[in-house]
Amino acid sequence: MSSARESVECRLIVAGKQLSTPLTFEKLIELWRAGATKPFEEVRSTVEGELGPVELDGLAVYIKRRGRVAVIEYSLKAEGREVSAVIACAENPKAALERFRELKESRAVRLHCADTWLIDTAKETIQSNYYNAEGVAELSKAFREVVSLANDVIDYYPRGDPHKVSELLVRSAFLFSILHVVWPLSSGMLLDLLVGNLPACFMQLRLLVEAAAKALIVDYSEKFQTDAFASVETFEKRLRNVSTAKVFENELAPIVGERAAGDAKSLWSKLSEEWVHFRGFFARIEKALEKFGDLQSYRYVLPADLGEEDAEDLKELAERVARARQLLRTFYSSWLKLLEEQLPEAAGVFERR
Repeated sequence: MSSARESVECRLIVAGKQLSTPLTFEKLIELWRAGATKPFEEVRSTVEGELGPVELDGLAVYIKRRGRVAVIEYSLKAEGREVSAVIACAENPKAALERFRELKESRAVRLHCADTWLIDTAKETIQSNYYNAEGVAELSKAFREVVSLANDVIDYYPRGDPHKVSELLVRSAFLFSILHVVWPLSSGMLLDLLVGNLPACFMQLRLLVEAAAKALIVDYSEKFQTDAFASVETFEKRLRNVSTAKVFENELAPIVGERAAGDAKSLWSKLSEEWVHFRGFFARIEKALEKFGDLQSYRYVLPADLGEEDAEDLKELAERVARARQLLRTFYSSWLKLLEEQLPEAAGVFERR
């Protein structure tokens, strides 16, 4: 019996004519990851054998890796006329090509210029910031803290019986927030740091702290007895006219203690005032102009290479992330304590940190 991996068929269609190609789905994806034009370069000789010399003008793409479907259309110029070369890989290439046509007609998929300057610029910036090419000590520290935050979240993931986890997931707002809010936000912060988007890092950190804190409060209120989504809705309605700062004071403090709740309130408030609210955001810009006589690079354009002019913001980011990591440890310990009291069997798939 042939496997699904073996049943994926690849076609090369040039000016409406189907030609043979040694490409496989895996090879096509590998080439695509290396660069948008790499798949075409792989079949260029075959295409030019049919059309003569061609110039690559643009491309349109439809890829669903989980479904093992890939269609890439390259727009070409050959001897003064416009033609196309299509590479299609799927278990049902005819259906994939029909879906591709529908997506083009609806403009969900459209032809893009073959010039990859924006992608190349992003790659260069990510490389520069990842390796800290300018040798900014504060960038290295911020990078370590953000990576550690993401690793911390991974440590909070359950281990063991997935059935127990799936049952708990629909009843625990905190567990759901860890897996589907805190984790993507922490990894998103890493990506934003690498492209130099520091404001987005602070904004995501604010949401991360708020989501984890409120989800913990919800679980302590409902004790895993109701649907997590309904519990969150009830919580938000009950505290609709109460500020988040007050929620931390009145609802979070009895769970994690006044000191931790105060730290959460202070961190959330600072992030809100200086990086989210209009007044604070402009105040930071004014401060930078007074201190440096210019704006940081990320306030002009993104992606941006981070340098010495960003050191103060990077230092602040590292400090804020370190505080958030400590809060998450406290939140997780408090949540695990509740879980051990209410559902001891489910608690067995989590490790105390």
